[in-house]
Amino acid sequence: MVYLTQTDTTIGFLSQNMENIMTLKKRKNKPILMEVYSLRDLQYYVRVPHLFKNRIRRGEKTSYLYPNKKCLRVSKNQRHNEFLRCFSRLPGLYSSSANKSGQSFDIEFATEKADVIVYERNVDFSQNLPSRIFKINTIKIQRIR
Repeated sequence: MVYLTQTDTTIGFLSQNMENIMTLKKRKNKPILMEVYSLRDLQYYVRVPHLFKNRIRRGEKTSYLYPNKKCLRVSKNQRHNEFLRCFSRLPGLYSSSANKSGQSFDIEFATEKADVIVYERNVDFSQNLPSRIFKINTIKIQRIR
């Protein structure tokens, strides 16, 4: 099942199954981001290096590629967190922008490919800047996007 919704950063496809999004966007090896709604859920997937714990806790609209090759973002948007909490069996959902790879948002493409479209009251779909991505290891941080 693929959901089309306004995320905390931009309009995105979300799914519990990474393969659904990879097939939808015709990706082969490009990693897919995972969104979680709390720092406690982040611990389910990765061990945060001690040097960067405060930065990750305070970071907004920022994703991190961890030493175990998983890319995660903790959502700080209350409305989006309500949606993420609906999937509490496994904390977090795989997320990708709702566009063709390398192109801008197209509402027709997005609505055609999504299984479920999540509309929020008084909120229109808006394509904002994507999240910043940093690659971290135990002692170093490097900006990717």
